[in-house]
Amino acid sequence: MNKKWLIVLFAALVVGIFIASHTSLKGTPVGGFSFPAATNASSTVGVYAWSSVYAGNSSQGFVALCNSSMVTNNYLSLNFGSASTTANVPGKPFGYQLAPGGCYTMSQEQGNLFGGSVYAIASSATTTLLEIYK
Repeated sequence: MNKKWLIVLFAALVVGIFIASHTSLKGTPVGGFSFPAATNASSTVGVYAWSSVYAGNSSQGFVALCNSSMVTNNYLSLNFGSASTTANVPGKPFGYQLAPGGCYTMSQEQGNLFGGSVYAIASSATTTLLEIYK
């Protein structure tokens, strides 16, 4: 067997050991939280009114909120706990600014899981917010 095949075989062995040793890749508990399957949902987010996009649930261990827009400068503003009473004014951010194609994640493991409702508003065009939670 030549050296080239030995290197390929060794690399495959290292990858196999890595996958076998990382429990997060096997759907077993990670940080005291099991993640075998996730729920996927979506919300339409408009420009002129805040939309309720996630109702907090303290039994969940992970939440990802993703801006599906790929339009430049069509960010989403996320507000935690309530919808802002201020009209959507370009350049005046509310809460957390979520860039096009970006995701905001919260988890028990990171210690940033918000237990209340989350609201969103789009900056320039109606878009879809994807929600992934478990």
